[in-house]
Amino acid sequence: MIKISDYAVKTYVATREGWIPRVGHEVNLYDFNLIVFPEKTKNQFSLNFTDMKSGNHVYNLRLSPIDFLETGTKERCLVLFQEKASVIKEIIDGIGVDSFSKKSIEALKKNEKRLGIKPVTEIYQNI
Repeated sequence: MIKISDYAVKTYVATREGWIPRVGHEVNLYDFNLIVFPEKTKNQFSLNFTDMKSGNHVYNLRLSPIDFLETGTKERCLVLFQEKASVIKEIIDGIGVDSFSKKSIEALKKNEKRLGIKPVTEIYQNI
């Protein structure tokens, strides 16, 4: 079952430049916690799904400009996130839950060796 939090979280994404903060909503799927947030780069709109444990990027799901505009309110965001999170479930099912878990643990070790300890995730109840 896929559950999207109704509260926002700030977590940190592993990048070449270091741990970068991102604010989005938590996606609970199996025993995994991901963060999903809308993102605009140059001419592309997407939903970014990132593993909250390791900070590793999992998947960018392209959005049409119309879908991106739907992320203008919290309520519409949550509906869109719920609809699109099924793609992530298919990816994890394809890899296998155990394999995804092992990759997450390995990625956290690698990222923390390279970037230092991952900063703590914060929960925002009133966003």
